[in-house]
Amino acid sequence: MRQTMRTNEQIATIYERNADSVYRVCMLFFRGRVQDAEDALQTTFLKLLGNPIRFENPSHERAWLIVTASNTCRDMLASGWSKRVSADEERVLAQAAPLQTDETLKSVMALPERYKAAIYLYYYEGYSCREIARYMKKTVNSVWGYLHEGRRLLKAAIKEGDDFAE
Repeated sequence: MRQTMRTNEQIATIYERNADSVYRVCMLFFRGRVQDAEDALQTTFLKLLGNPIRFENPSHERAWLIVTASNTCRDMLASGWSKRVSADEERVLAQAAPLQTDETLKSVMALPERYKAAIYLYYYEGYSCREIARYMKKTVNSVWGYLHEGRRLLKAAIKEGDDFAE
Protein backbone atom coordinates (compact mmCIF):
# COMPACT_ATOMS: atom_id res chain seq x y z
CA MET A 1 0.00 0.00 0.00
CA ARG A 2 1.37 3.39 -1.01
CA GLN A 3 1.55 6.05 1.73
CA THR A 4 0.58 9.62 0.93
CA MET A 5 3.32 12.18 1.51
CA ARG A 6 2.66 15.77 2.49
CA THR A 7 3.21 18.53 -0.04
CA ASN A 8 5.76 21.28 0.53
CA GLU A 9 2.89 23.69 1.19
CA GLN A 10 1.40 21.41 3.85
CA ILE A 11 4.76 21.05 5.59
CA ALA A 12 5.32 24.82 5.44
CA THR A 13 1.89 25.44 6.95
CA ILE A 14 2.48 22.93 9.76
CA TYR A 15 5.89 24.47 10.41
CA GLU A 16 4.51 28.02 10.57
CA ARG A 17 1.76 26.93 12.95
CA ASN A 18 3.98 25.01 15.35
CA ALA A 19 7.64 26.01 15.07
CA ASP A 20 7.53 28.53 17.94
CA SER A 21 5.99 26.06 20.41
CA VAL A 22 8.36 23.27 19.42
CA TYR A 23 11.37 25.61 19.57
CA ARG A 24 10.40 26.77 23.08
CA VAL A 25 10.25 23.17 24.27
CA CYS A 26 13.66 22.47 22.72
CA MET A 27 15.19 25.60 24.27
CA LEU A 28 13.92 24.54 27.67
CA PHE A 29 15.44 21.08 27.32
CA PHE A 30 18.77 22.53 26.24
CA ARG A 31 18.67 25.37 28.77
CA GLY A 32 19.05 28.08 26.17
CA ARG A 33 21.67 26.45 23.93
CA VAL A 34 20.44 27.82 20.61
CA GLN A 35 22.32 25.49 18.26
CA ASP A 36 21.15 22.34 20.05
CA ALA A 37 17.56 23.61 20.17
CA GLU A 38 17.65 24.40 16.45
CA ASP A 39 19.04 20.93 15.70
CA ALA A 40 16.25 19.34 17.75
CA LEU A 41 13.62 21.51 16.01
CA GLN A 42 14.96 20.48 12.62
CA THR A 43 15.11 16.80 13.61
CA THR A 44 11.53 16.94 14.88
CA PHE A 45 10.27 18.24 11.55
CA LEU A 46 12.38 15.71 9.67
CA LYS A 47 10.59 13.01 11.66
CA LEU A 48 7.31 14.54 10.54
CA LEU A 49 8.44 14.37 6.91
CA GLY A 50 9.03 10.64 7.23
CA ASN A 51 5.83 9.91 9.13
CA PRO A 52 2.53 9.45 7.27
CA ILE A 53 0.48 10.26 10.39
CA ARG A 54 -2.81 12.03 9.72
CA PHE A 55 -3.69 14.62 12.32
CA GLU A 56 -7.25 14.94 13.55
CA ASN A 57 -6.92 18.69 14.05
CA PRO A 58 -4.25 21.37 14.66
CA SER A 59 -4.30 20.55 18.38
CA HIS A 60 -3.40 16.91 17.69
CA GLU A 61 -0.70 18.10 15.30
CA ARG A 62 0.89 20.41 17.91
CA ALA A 63 0.76 17.76 20.63
CA TRP A 64 2.41 15.17 18.37
CA LEU A 65 5.18 17.63 17.51
CA ILE A 66 5.76 18.60 21.17
CA VAL A 67 5.95 14.98 22.31
CA THR A 68 8.23 14.14 19.36
CA ALA A 69 10.44 17.16 20.14
CA SER A 70 10.64 16.14 23.82
CA ASN A 71 11.71 12.63 22.84
CA THR A 72 14.22 14.02 20.33
CA CYS A 73 15.73 16.36 22.93
CA ARG A 74 15.95 13.58 25.49
CA ASP A 75 17.70 11.33 22.95
CA MET A 76 20.13 14.11 22.03
CA LEU A 77 20.90 14.80 25.68
CA ALA A 78 21.56 11.10 26.30
CA SER A 79 23.94 10.85 23.36
CA GLY A 80 27.67 10.69 23.91
CA TRP A 81 28.28 14.07 22.25
CA SER A 82 26.23 16.06 24.72
CA LYS A 83 28.05 14.41 27.61
CA ARG A 84 31.41 15.50 26.19
CA VAL A 85 30.53 19.21 26.16
CA SER A 86 32.45 20.82 28.99
CA ALA A 87 30.81 22.96 31.65
CA ASP A 88 32.64 26.02 30.29
CA GLU A 89 31.34 25.45 26.75
CA GLU A 90 27.83 24.96 28.07
CA ARG A 91 28.02 28.17 30.08
CA VAL A 92 29.23 30.14 27.01
CA LEU A 93 26.50 28.66 24.81
CA ALA A 94 23.82 29.43 27.38
CA GLN A 95 24.99 33.03 27.71
CA ALA A 96 24.85 33.53 23.94
CA ALA A 97 21.04 33.47 23.90
CA PRO A 98 19.44 33.37 27.34
CA LEU A 99 15.94 31.94 27.39
CA GLN A 100 13.34 34.07 29.08
CA THR A 101 11.25 31.81 31.30
CA ASP A 102 9.62 32.13 34.63
CA GLU A 103 10.80 30.05 37.58
CA THR A 104 7.71 27.83 37.51
CA LEU A 105 8.36 26.80 33.90
CA LYS A 106 11.99 26.08 34.75
CA SER A 107 10.77 23.86 37.59
CA VAL A 108 8.32 22.10 35.24
CA MET A 109 11.10 21.36 32.75
CA ALA A 110 13.25 19.96 35.57
CA LEU A 111 10.58 17.39 36.51
CA PRO A 112 11.11 13.72 35.70
CA GLU A 113 10.07 13.01 32.11
CA ARG A 114 6.68 11.38 32.75
CA TYR A 115 5.44 14.40 34.73
CA LYS A 116 7.05 17.08 32.59
CA ALA A 117 5.19 16.22 29.39
CA ALA A 118 1.80 15.93 31.09
CA ILE A 119 2.15 19.19 33.04
CA TYR A 120 3.51 21.12 30.07
CA LEU A 121 0.78 19.93 27.69
CA TYR A 122 -1.98 20.52 30.27
CA TYR A 123 -1.00 23.89 31.72
CA TYR A 124 1.09 25.55 29.01
CA GLU A 125 -0.51 24.18 25.84
CA GLY A 126 -4.06 23.78 27.15
CA TYR A 127 -4.74 20.13 26.32
CA SER A 128 -7.32 18.05 28.18
CA CYS A 129 -6.34 14.90 30.06
CA ARG A 130 -8.11 12.80 27.45
CA GLU A 131 -6.08 14.42 24.64
CA ILE A 132 -2.81 14.06 26.55
CA ALA A 133 -3.56 10.40 27.24
CA ARG A 134 -4.17 9.76 23.56
CA TYR A 135 -0.99 11.59 22.46
CA MET A 136 1.19 9.97 25.13
CA LYS A 137 -0.44 6.57 24.58
CA LYS A 138 -1.35 6.32 28.26
CA THR A 139 -4.64 5.94 30.10
CA VAL A 140 -6.53 9.00 31.32
CA ASN A 141 -5.98 7.78 34.88
CA SER A 142 -2.22 7.67 34.28
CA VAL A 143 -2.27 11.26 33.05
CA TRP A 144 -4.27 12.34 36.10
CA GLY A 145 -1.69 10.58 38.26
CA TYR A 146 1.18 12.32 36.43
CA LEU A 147 -0.51 15.68 36.93
CA HIS A 148 -1.21 15.01 40.61
CA GLU A 149 2.31 13.82 41.38
CA GLY A 150 3.87 16.52 39.18
CA ARG A 151 1.96 19.25 41.04
CA ARG A 152 3.08 17.76 44.36
CA LEU A 153 6.71 17.74 43.24
CA LEU A 154 6.43 21.29 41.90
CA LYS A 155 4.94 22.56 45.12
CA ALA A 156 7.76 21.01 47.14
CA ALA A 157 10.42 22.25 44.72
CA ILE A 158 9.13 25.81 44.68
CA LYS A 159 9.07 25.88 48.48
CA GLU A 160 12.58 24.46 48.77
CA GLY A 161 14.17 25.64 45.51
CA ASP A 162 15.01 22.02 44.55
CA ASP A 163 16.10 20.72 41.18
CA PHE A 164 14.84 17.36 39.88
CA ALA A 165 17.94 16.32 37.98
CA GLU A 166 17.77 12.57 37.47
